[in-house]
Amino acid sequence: MASEHCYMADVLHSMYSDPQNLLYLTYLKSIISEVQSAIKAFEGEQSEPLKLLDCLMRVIKSVCCRVINPMAKIDVLKEPIDGHISPKPYLGYIFESKAAQLKLSPEEEDCVQRRCVTYTISLANELRSRLPDNVEILQHMSLFNVGETLKHNKSLTQMTKLADLLGYCPATIDKIINQWRSIHLQKWDEITNTLAFWAEVKKYRDSAGINPYEDLASAAVSVLSLPHSNAEVERLFSQMGVIKNKLRNRMTLQTLSSILYIGYGLRLAGDACYEHKLPDKVLQLFGTSAAYSFKSRPAAGSSSSSASNIAPQEESFESVDLVDDDDEFPLSILME
Repeated sequence: MASEHCYMADVLHSMYSDPQNLLYLTYLKSIISEVQSAIKAFEGEQSEPLKLLDCLMRVIKSVCCRVINPMAKIDVLKEPIDGHISPKPYLGYIFESKAAQLKLSPEEEDCVQRRCVTYTISLANELRSRLPDNVEILQHMSLFNVGETLKHNKSLTQMTKLADLLGYCPATIDKIINQWRSIHLQKWDEITNTLAFWAEVKKYRDSAGINPYEDLASAAVSVLSLPHSNAEVERLFSQMGVIKNKLRNRMTLQTLSSILYIGYGLRLAGDACYEHKLPDKVLQLFGTSAAYSFKSRPAAGSSSSSASNIAPQEESFESVDLVDDDDEFPLSILME
């Protein structure tokens, strides 16, 4: 075992001591840091959802500009860049200065440049594959960004296309355009956060109790409801893995859903599980039949015997339920 570790250490030492590999890693550090900044935007909880697509497209264009011929007439968001590579690409100041410092031969430097160009092409293809087919349609959704909405000079043509793509009838589209044309004339408090801005627009009422921007706000909410990023779903699965682990693998789906429901409900209310104080009404119910009900679950029938051989068997012993037969105890009481 010790000899294997020594061999691996020797291999790594020889790799990192090679000046060509050092120059190659110098280039990778520069380009990967740019991609990681875009990944953090998709994983952030407070990111603007309507700017995520623009962030991805900006990264793709920036990566392609490193190696593409400046005179090439190509849409890097739709076409591969393999046939439009510059014969002598500029790979960055750090790369050029490091190459001069290492004093490599022209052949060795050209070899490293080819490796860098090959990696950049592969990275550009991978990033472009993440774009949806209807990228042009999704680009119009950035019109609902609070900065674009409150501009005085706005593109009515793009808003017309977007409203038509959303499936609205001509009469509703006309209302949306008129409301879009005049929404900047009203004074709004939330002018930095897109979600908070449209929530304010949705709740706005004039002196007659009517919302003059109802159609526009409904269209914006429908766009904001789209899954622009799957980071929230990944966080949910991570929390499920923490709650239901190997030691608690017999936890039922109802119990797991209740725990997640309480946690997300408190977060939406601006509270946290470790800071929330239970109401006196809930504390008084602890230890009574109104809060807990011990019931035996019925055994699975013969029709589900085949499924029980595949999936782990649920709890068949006495379990704790959150709702009693006679007196209901809703989970919403925890957040009163």
